[in-house]
Amino acid sequence: MALGDGGGWTPLLEQPFTKGHPEVSPDGRWLAYFSQPAGPNEIYIRPFPNVNDDNWLISTVPGLAPAWSLNGDELFYIGGNALISVRVETEPDGRAVTPEALFPFTYYFDPMGRHYDVASDGRFLVVKGGRSLGRPRQVSVVRNWIERLTARGR
Repeated sequence: MALGDGGGWTPLLEQPFTKGHPEVSPDGRWLAYFSQPAGPNEIYIRPFPNVNDDNWLISTVPGLAPAWSLNGDELFYIGGNALISVRVETEPDGRAVTPEALFPFTYYFDPMGRHYDVASDGRFLVVKGGRSLGRPRQVSVVRNWIERLTARGR
């Protein structure tokens, strides 16, 4: 949607299959998302905002919920029961380099959104829960958690 023109919105990707979880890279040049053109969900990237110029398959296993690293050279996604990391070489094109499983991902997952994020120092914030797709029954908010860890000597 162009801001200020009052002309309504236009779909960014017009495809006949399911797609979702769009994430623009930190430099604003790439769009990561999942799509199912041939069956299971796969992670793709495209140039942004010119999304019809090209697209590249990034995942090697079915995946959901992509998230960019702070500097945009790495993409994370949920693949199977693990959080996957893959280096992305955006120059000269969007090529992925050897995905690697970081840790088991058996936490709460909602197919409508991403319930983890990547901190600037590379740590992950994850909404923890069971394997079901149901909503968590309790959410705990911990204020000043870094100070509390520091006080404990961690």
